[in-house]
Amino acid sequence: HIAVLNHADGISDNEVAFHTAAIRTQLKEHIAPAWDKEPPGCVFYGHARGLKSDESAILGYVNDDGNADSAGYHAQLGNLVYGLVDVRQARIPSVTLSHEAAEMYANARLNRLVPGPNGRQYYVELCDPTQRQTYTIPVTIFGETRHIKVADFVYPAWFSLENPDGSSKRTHLNQSLAPFEVGDGGYQIALDDNGEVIFLNRGVFAMRHSKHGRTSRIIQGYDRTS
Repeated sequence: HIAVLNHADGISDNEVAFHTAAIRTQLKEHIAPAWDKEPPGCVFYGHARGLKSDESAILGYVNDDGNADSAGYHAQLGNLVYGLVDVRQARIPSVTLSHEAAEMYANARLNRLVPGPNGRQYYVELCDPTQRQTYTIPVTIFGETRHIKVADFVYPAWFSLENPDGSSKRTHLNQSLAPFEVGDGGYQIALDDNGEVIFLNRGVFAMRHSKHGRTSRIIQGYDRTS
């Protein structure tokens, strides 16, 4: 279950409610069938009191996520899976929310990897390779309809796995990407054969290590399961 919270000044609860409804639809109708998984609940909450950490993941809008290089991320603290969307850095907050929700759903604890080219292990991150591609989902609440932008995402075939429907489709928007190929503006994170976490963006670059950076979060998540 994903509990969406709003602790940001720059976005209204009304807007977050529309975003949450769009993400719920995307998870239920698009992502879950593509990955042959049960869809999670996704609800906008006024506060987190009473939510059980072993049953709910927290995904919150904030003014500052503590990382000047990231508009959003997901991680784990003890038993709590959580994610943040920095509304001041996110170009389109609903897309960042979609990105983080999809990746929390597929790889909440950052410990799911798939073998790929050159002896690398690829983290199952659904939206990184297609980061700049979006589409809209119509949402109607109390008679008002808005078209909310969400993130494109990859299918199992992108990881050279079998799609549930047997198709060769690799992204929801059917981008012409080969397995493990990233789109324009996209990237992917892998564990190199020497154990180093690397950032692949139509090339290979070692990610810098920082207290709040994705590299450190992934290494911590990986170490917990090694």
